[in-house]
Amino acid sequence: MNTPNNSIITRPDRKKFRAMAREAIGSQDPADFYNLGCCYNYGWGTDPDFEKAAACYDKAVAAGIDAAENNLGLLYLSGQGVEQDTFKAMALFKRAADKGVPEAMLALSTIFLIERHPEIPRDEEIGRSWLLKAAEAGHPSAMNNLGISYAVGSWGLPKDREKALFWLKAAVEHGHETAGQALVDVFLG
Repeated sequence: MNTPNNSIITRPDRKKFRAMAREAIGSQDPADFYNLGCCYNYGWGTDPDFEKAAACYDKAVAAGIDAAENNLGLLYLSGQGVEQDTFKAMALFKRAADKGVPEAMLALSTIFLIERHPEIPRDEEIGRSWLLKAAEAGHPSAMNNLGISYAVGSWGLPKDREKALFWLKAAVEHGHETAGQALVDVFLG
């Protein structure tokens, strides 16, 4: 998986943002464009600007940053900064997921299990498959969703207390904020 692991930024202040923006403009490092895209996307150190985020992510995608495919896919899915295009979003998610990006796996599972897109038919089998892959790849929300699904028997999964406890415990261990309550409910239930 090609991600800018050691160079991913989080919530820079405005001064750091301006320095990053200047660096990215003259940079050949795709991680700089990914990081700048995150700043524009999430409003870290600057006002949110989805068009600029999409442009930065597009450059990072072209340079092979897998996580940028997921983030650009989210913009296409929502139509923020780009024209809404579910199929382009799905293609970006699929490419990123096939390269091991858990967030993209979760996005695909959400589309097939939860989201209502007129162009994409609901498919629990495909959705469950991506959810399991995301959980196995360590995504806390996927672990939580899978645990709850086993607890209540949803999305075509049977009720299975042991699997529910396993996945909810894993979600808690990976820092999911609300999985602890679900774990207690299943344990006591």
